[in-house]
Amino acid sequence: MMNPVLASAEGSRCDAVERARVQMRQLPREQNPSSEFAAGAARNRALATIFRTAAAESVDPIVRDRAAAAAAGFDQWADFLGTATGTEDLATPRGQEALTGSLTPIVALEGVCPIPG
Repeated sequence: MMNPVLASAEGSRCDAVERARVQMRQLPREQNPSSEFAAGAARNRALATIFRTAAAESVDPIVRDRAAAAAAGFDQWADFLGTATGTEDLATPRGQEALTGSLTPIVALEGVCPIPG
């Protein structure tokens, strides 16, 4: 049987990340294709800020490092979106590198703090 103290400590390990995910879901999404890249860049900058805050609030060093890396990934994708001129840019090597570089740390964070449900 699992120790209730350890179980509650494990449950609280990802609290800051869960709060960040709630904030992430509350961010508006741009539906206007003419401003999609600029809005995407702004949204990803906001996500980077949210996950930097989660990293700062986390007491677990692994969660803190993964949340900080996820924040850097959101910044990287925002940088790319800020310079993209069209959807064709997504298929370029630079676009593919930016996408991979931004998603890899997010997936790593989910390995430590899985999305419930």
